[in-house]
Amino acid sequence: MLENTCKNCFEEIGAMPCPYCRYNGELPEKGEILPPGTILNGKYMLGKILGHGGFGITYLAYDMNFEVKVAIKEYYPDGLCTRTRDSKKIYTYSGEASDNYKYGLDKFVEEGK
Repeated sequence: MLENTCKNCFEEIGAMPCPYCRYNGELPEKGEILPPGTILNGKYMLGKILGHGGFGITYLAYDMNFEVKVAIKEYYPDGLCTRTRDSKKIYTYSGEASDNYKYGLDKFVEEGK
């Protein structure tokens, strides 16, 4: 299924680095960005970053059930949360930042629906 596929752009390749996106397995420079190949919900494999702004990170991803490329937007507001490089878990800062994070997350989920 994905054995001969670049984990960054999901193009079929023979060897690394990828001839399409030049990905060679390196981790993203910023620790908050999930690395290519990360699996979410046992269903989506994350690839390269499509956008990174004040309120979130958008990834190219691969839906492993339907075998199609999709975009996944993660709520990750600057200054309100963090995560360690080896974790998918987001930690909110305390106090007002935590309240603002929760408020924004509710709005983000509403918009997604």
